[in-house]
Amino acid sequence: MSKNLYLRGTVCIDEQDIWAWGKTVPVLSSILTLTECTTAKVLDVTVHMDLPSIDQDVVVPHAKLLDDGVITPVICKIWEIVGPAVGKGDEMIVKPFVGGVVPRILGPLGLLEGEKKKVVVVEEKKNVIDGSDNPEVVPVALN
Repeated sequence: MSKNLYLRGTVCIDEQDIWAWGKTVPVLSSILTLTECTTAKVLDVTVHMDLPSIDQDVVVPHAKLLDDGVITPVICKIWEIVGPAVGKGDEMIVKPFVGGVVPRILGPLGLLEGEKKKVVVVEEKKNVIDGSDNPEVVPVALN
């Protein structure tokens, strides 16, 4: 398993995409624009930074610390516990199913590659009551 999961990049990009999409929705557009302008003005007055510099200088480094220090180690520890069970599940469930059940279902339907199709010849039986191809039909009274 990769030790660099980069969860922070995925979350930041998704958040920015959702914000950009929200600005295309007429009902939300004015609210989001007002919020963005107000936030930019407050940040400029209080800390003398704009939104892109806050994003690069504050959010990204702190998200990287959170990602590298907490999230990635937790995910790796969970995978160390769950990983062997996934391997056993593959041996106990997936392989027998794929090797046993699937061929029995798909084989007769001719959906497996490499399987030779069995040709079954059915012989046509003739009605042999009197030796002719057209037997006599006798009506039966139903009471």
